[in-house]
Amino acid sequence: MEPNKVISSYKNIISILDRKLLSKAIEQLKALADELPADDIKLDLNELEANYATMLNFLNKGIIDPEREKVHTGLINKAYVLADKVRISLLTLYSNNFYFENKRRFDYDYSQTFDSLYDILKRSSLKLDNHKGIGFNYVLEDCQEHEETLENLFNRVWLKDFWRVEEYENVTRVGSDSNMRLVDKAAIMGATMLSLFEHFDEKKMLFLFDAYGSDEMQLSQRAIVCIALVIANFPEKILQFPEVNSRLKLYKDDAAFVNNLVIVQKQLITTWETEKITKKMKEDIIPSIARFAQKNNMPSNDIINPTAMEDINPEWNDWMHKSGMHDKLRELGDMQQEGADIYMITFSQLKTYPFFAKLINWFMPFTDAHSRIVMTFDNNPGQMSNDFRAILDADLFCDSDKYSFCFLMSHLPANQREALIPQLGEAGKEQIESSKSYDSGKLKKIYCMSYIRDLYRFYNLFYRRNDFENPFKHIELYKAKPLMDIFTSRDILMPIADYLIRNEHYDKAIYPLSMLDGNDKEDALEILQKIGLCYQKQMELNSATKYYIRALNIAPNNIWTNHHIANLYRTFMLHKEALPYYKKVEEAKPNSIPLIRELADCLMETGEKEKALNYYYKVEYLENDKITLRTLVDITQTSLICGKTEQAQTYINKILDKDKSYKSYMLAGHVYWIKRDFKTAFEFYHQGKATYNGEKDFNEAFYNSAIPFLLTDIMSENDVSIICDVLYTI
Repeated sequence: MEPNKVISSYKNIISILDRKLLSKAIEQLKALADELPADDIKLDLNELEANYATMLNFLNKGIIDPEREKVHTGLINKAYVLADKVRISLLTLYSNNFYFENKRRFDYDYSQTFDSLYDILKRSSLKLDNHKGIGFNYVLEDCQEHEETLENLFNRVWLKDFWRVEEYENVTRVGSDSNMRLVDKAAIMGATMLSLFEHFDEKKMLFLFDAYGSDEMQLSQRAIVCIALVIANFPEKILQFPEVNSRLKLYKDDAAFVNNLVIVQKQLITTWETEKITKKMKEDIIPSIARFAQKNNMPSNDIINPTAMEDINPEWNDWMHKSGMHDKLRELGDMQQEGADIYMITFSQLKTYPFFAKLINWFMPFTDAHSRIVMTFDNNPGQMSNDFRAILDADLFCDSDKYSFCFLMSHLPANQREALIPQLGEAGKEQIESSKSYDSGKLKKIYCMSYIRDLYRFYNLFYRRNDFENPFKHIELYKAKPLMDIFTSRDILMPIADYLIRNEHYDKAIYPLSMLDGNDKEDALEILQKIGLCYQKQMELNSATKYYIRALNIAPNNIWTNHHIANLYRTFMLHKEALPYYKKVEEAKPNSIPLIRELADCLMETGEKEKALNYYYKVEYLENDKITLRTLVDITQTSLICGKTEQAQTYINKILDKDKSYKSYMLAGHVYWIKRDFKTAFEFYHQGKATYNGEKDFNEAFYNSAIPFLLTDIMSENDVSIICDVLYTI
């Protein structure tokens, strides 16, 4: 059977079960199971069908069963499990997906018992711990024995369909054993999460809740990230499993768990920025820096080091500001402070090392006891300088990137390595020193952020990534039914919405804001304004207006609301509708230059030219002796449109005293053309034309400069054509 057909049928069955249409789900499950040679699943399906038929028959006869809801939930639960079993059995036979390839290879390898693997892992862990703190000085064979055993356990956990009580207890033993290394526990946790995404199993989920209770904060934070991602991706399934729901309800009253979940949500949201940052770095910042560095014969990394730039040439600092690069880098820095991942583009190029071909290595915290690290540095502890150690001990990079960094350093020429490591080492030492004052909340955020970045890299960079369902497609925890009771308060939802608005995710900010709408009378105005803004940014006039009007009902004279309604109407060319709102804002801010200019522009668009000109005069008055070029241009153009050509001539002379650009020459030409002084007009047109090399570019720019006068019929299309012909023929 075609794997795609199996997956399509399975997803359809799950969607039917999510709607609790059990009869239809059983019918389709039986049709899919007909492709299986195994009889046990078919027998279970027949039993499920018979039990459900009995329940329906009792109901039809009017028999009251106080356990009916519980029985129904149990039958749906069993249907979910059977759906997974049918899918797994069929895909194990027919699929070339990475998971099922490995399942066929390892499923029947029981040459070692769990207890024997567990004993080997404990013994090898003790050997490695004897070298703790020495730095790379390990016996390579000990490292390899440990990794081979751990990988065997990892695969058993990952590839096991459904855990029996014995298997749950075995894995729990690894997680709770104080003699087991953190690396081992973290790897097993990663295998459990991967397995849950292949097929949901209640005992696996309970193991993650157990792991969340660990005294080791790094493990606890990894566990809650896994829990959050599973719930966000399987909200309906979670609701069908009583033990998981009981555990979740227990934690809903736990303030620490709730706070942890909020931390996870905020960090998950930052992954939406990763792709945007990567694109910006790749297409804008890095090429710009490279071009400038090449032109000025300097290393690219000196440009983003302000101290180096000041030491070398002040002109480079000028370029940073004039080109806008300084602002772009500062923006990236601000985003990094909020948790955004600015290193993805750098380290994404470094995931092709053989180390990353092994699945398990994506889920291990950094350890210098890994055989690949030991071999990379030739088992020479002397190679680990204080600076290098600081980089690895600090939280500058996630664990996956720390491995990449080690492999990169081993391949760099000595001079580049010696230049780079001290810089990063200082940053690492500063971070380590700062971390001494971190409270538990800050540490939880760091561990959570690091693990999310590790997972994000795996799902986006692993060479067989397309064989895994990417959980980062569903990360809005506040939308998941099992967690809705947690994400209800203003203190939780408003910061999430604000972050989304700051980063221009307006479509996604509407949901958390809508959850607050109507709940908090004190914040009602702010909530309505923000929802209106989100719709406005998405160019949804009716929805934005609806929320802005509701906001005005609360505070009719609110400046922000009136101003945004005015701008909204102008965006949709509803200039007359915008005017009353601009007037309302003017009452509160009579001397605001930006507002008066907007009001004047709006009056122009409604055809009230004389009123608009008076407002432009007011801008000139308020600017006093610091009158801007824009104001002079506005008065010049509006004077022409109002037929005040002499006044326009006076102001164009003021413009030419301040500016000799193409636009000013073109405007001067238009003034004299409209005055019918063609000779003077062409003198200015020729000066403007001299700034353009190509006829096509000039003609387009010339036409754009004439648009205000074409729209008001004081110039014609024929005028534009004739002027261009004269300029290119005489």
